[in-house]
Amino acid sequence: MMRFDHMIVRFGRKTALDDLTFALPPHRLTAVVGKNGAGKSTLISCVTGQVRYQGEIQFDGQILSRMTARQRARLVAVLPQSLPKAPLPVESLVAMGRNPHLPFGSRLTADDQSKIDWAIQAAGLEDLRQARLDCLSGGERQRAYLAMILAQDTPVVMLDEPTTYMDILREAEFLQFLEELKTRHGKTLLV
Repeated sequence: MMRFDHMIVRFGRKTALDDLTFALPPHRLTAVVGKNGAGKSTLISCVTGQVRYQGEIQFDGQILSRMTARQRARLVAVLPQSLPKAPLPVESLVAMGRNPHLPFGSRLTADDQSKIDWAIQAAGLEDLRQARLDCLSGGERQRAYLAMILAQDTPVVMLDEPTTYMDILREAEFLQFLEELKTRHGKTLLV
């Protein structure tokens, strides 16, 4: 499904990724583990096109760097480490997850709304649907962004330190939820 071949990223004299090669097994959870500054976030930034790299990232044989951002966003959803505190309602943020699937200038369909509703429910945000992001706790905001990438409905989901702001109860629920995404919904996960 998704493969990283000979990934090299340098920032001046510092090498963040040094000839990294691996594949994400489909419908599995893969954890990338390392100390701070080891290149975990850099790897995800390569997928989103935010960092220049040498090597190749492929999705089902297609080279990601040759795709538009919109095409990549239909295949891979990314939850970054730092999340902005935008002054908009949770439901509006989650709806943005559908943007890669909408023709330019079109409105959400009933199917889009169904995916938004499912994502809000799956993230446990029904009571916060109209709450503004900038008024939420760190953990609530993290779950709102998670709902957005769930609504994006991609085969691959990448999560950069997804439990950082969650309390222990939410963290346990979240890990159970990842298991459900993998087994019940067939998602390929990179954490």
